[in-house]
Amino acid sequence: MRRFEKDHHKPHLRHRIEHVQIIHGMKWYGSNLGPYRTPAKESHPRLPLPNFYYDQLDAIIGRQTGQRWSWSSLRPHFVCGLTVGSPSNPLSTLGAYAAILKAQGRPLDFPGPQGSFDAALNITDVRLLCRAMEWAATEPLSRVALPSTGEVLLVVGPEGGIASTELDALVAAGATPVRLGTEVLRTSSAGPAAIAVLNAMSRWC
Repeated sequence: MRRFEKDHHKPHLRHRIEHVQIIHGMKWYGSNLGPYRTPAKESHPRLPLPNFYYDQLDAIIGRQTGQRWSWSSLRPHFVCGLTVGSPSNPLSTLGAYAAILKAQGRPLDFPGPQGSFDAALNITDVRLLCRAMEWAATEPLSRVALPSTGEVLLVVGPEGGIASTELDALVAAGATPVRLGTEVLRTSSAGPAAIAVLNAMSRWC
């Protein structure tokens, strides 16, 4: 974040930024505080407690105001895959634990309590996460699947952008956040541009 803050204000680098991808985790929903509401959804309201993830996302949204780049946020649980220098990767921890047991001539077992062994855990393949990151960074309005019946309600934010709380409320109501491209248009231009894209996708407009 400090590196982004430093480079974001450099004119020769600011215009090269196209998208900012934030990878958060289950602490967004309070997994570090104990049992939490499941299935966890992005439309759930924020917890009334300090959370670094909230501050980071709000900071990114604030920096994006009036800029050409866009942002997205993904929240995987445990991420498994090959990596270098990442102590949070469970594969390296499991491998080290298995190697220690083997050296001691002991069978591989689970070192935790039975409740932890029986608990459901989401595992995200890092290759799948990378595909999701690419999709989130590049998915334009023109690729969104439209419903076969009913109406399409297009919501365009103000010049300062849609606030995170407003976005959460829209998503909870069934909205799908999309972008028109790398350019950030004025409110007066974004609406007609989005309608033109929808009109090219169907004959609703």
